[in-house]
Amino acid sequence: MPTYHDSFQLGRRAEDLFVATARSRGWAVTPAPKEADIHEHWDFEIRKDGYARKVEVKAMKREKRGDETLNPEWVWIEFRNVRGEVGWLFGKANWIAFETADSFLIIDRHDLYQHVRRAVDRDAKVESAREAKYKTYTRKGRPDQIAQIRLDDLKKIKLDEWKFR
Repeated sequence: MPTYHDSFQLGRRAEDLFVATARSRGWAVTPAPKEADIHEHWDFEIRKDGYARKVEVKAMKREKRGDETLNPEWVWIEFRNVRGEVGWLFGKANWIAFETADSFLIIDRHDLYQHVRRAVDRDAKVESAREAKYKTYTRKGRPDQIAQIRLDDLKKIKLDEWKFR
């Protein structure tokens, strides 16, 4: 069964892949200070030709923690994190980079927020990860609030797509 450590490793792998992909496209990449990563919800600042963006990288995830395989068709959106604080959707990142099977979808965080605001029923509370499609799910004993949306939704609002395979 997958563990927290395994989820952490998936995130680290996606971040390493993002850094390599961004650098291959000519971006200078600087990691966020630990406090900014935790409280401002951005992983890297990237710069190119005088243009800078703060980026939050999201790895492909499982539909629920106990699943053995990743689910490339759905992505998790975080309204409140596991500490009960504001989630990454409301952070200071300019862009969210969602890992897919062969690329990163680069999404403007404000555009994502507008889409999620229309698409997700925040008042519909569900009790299992499998029911979290466009509805708010809180894991038992935790203050987080998350929902799933289709990856195809992101493809409709993407700024860019950075292939890595």
